[in-house]
Parts: sequence; C-alpha cells; structure tokens
Amino acid sequence: MFEALTVHEKVGVKVKRSGKGGWILNTTSGDEYTNDLEAWGKRALTTDRERNVYREVIELWDGTRIESTARLSDHHD
Repeated sequence: MFEALTVHEKVGVKVKRSGKGGWILNTTSGDEYTNDLEAWGKRALTTDRERNVYREVIELWDGTRIESTARLSDHHD
C-alpha cells in the first residue's frame, strides 16, 4: 500500500498607512490551482496603490512563465 501527501502553501502581506483608508500594498505568493489547466502552479501577485502598479507572475508545472505588469488604475478583474 502506498500513500502520498501533497502540501501547498501561500503567504500574503498587506501594508496600510495610518490616516489612509484601505491597503496601499497587497502581495501574495505561493501555490495556486488553475481550473483552466486543471493543474497547480506558482503565482505571485502584487497590487501597489501608491505606485499604481499591478504585477502578476504565474509559473506553470511545465516551466511556462507568464508575467503581466500594468497600471493598477487600468487593471480590471
């Protein structure tokens, strides 16, 4: 009998400046499942309101790397 255990992890950091509402920096990095490919990959996402930056990097199981950088004000989910 053979048993396997797979662990996936993800960490995040949020920065807030006193006197201002909402987060000015939000970043997460770690394993994430994509339904489109039905596979796990690594994803790093940063939204920086102070610098108006949206940056996302996805690394798939086959080594493919997708990077997207844009002005946060132009980005829509």
